[in-house]
Amino acid sequence: MARPSLLLMTAVASALAVVANASTIASTATQSNAPKTRLGNSIEQDLAQRDADAARRKRGLDLREQATKAAQARLQADLEARQKETEVAATPGATANGVAEPAEAQFDELARIYQAMKPRAAAVVRVVNAVGLANAVRSADAADDEDAETKPEAELA
Repeated sequence: MARPSLLLMTAVASALAVVANASTIASTATQSNAPKTRLGNSIEQDLAQRDADAARRKRGLDLREQATKAAQARLQADLEARQKETEVAATPGATANGVAEPAEAQFDELARIYQAMKPRAAAVVRVVNAVGLANAVRSADAADDEDAETKPEAELA
């Protein structure tokens, strides 16, 4: 058999040395066994403090955003409720729950008010429609109260 050449054996030995050195370097790079210096500790503390401050700011911004959304939702609900109230108030014959009263119930209420009036104030009411009648009843009551305060009892009878 032929003897291997010296050049070939040297090449194999150097290749094995390169592989061994590379594995040693790779293993020490992943395992940081070197003692930390004051500068390294200071940098790590600064990075940790910066990360904590950033997390605190992010949490504060998230809470502000949630509060803003909640306030906006409350304002929108309040606005819708007020608009609904004004629509109900603008609709003649509507009650507080938004359902229109039947015409008979509305006239019964006006008749009850008219019957409870004093005869002198009731004579003033000449309005035929329901809205005008209610306004006339109120103004007649106010006028009657003013007359009672200014005129003596003998003139009212």
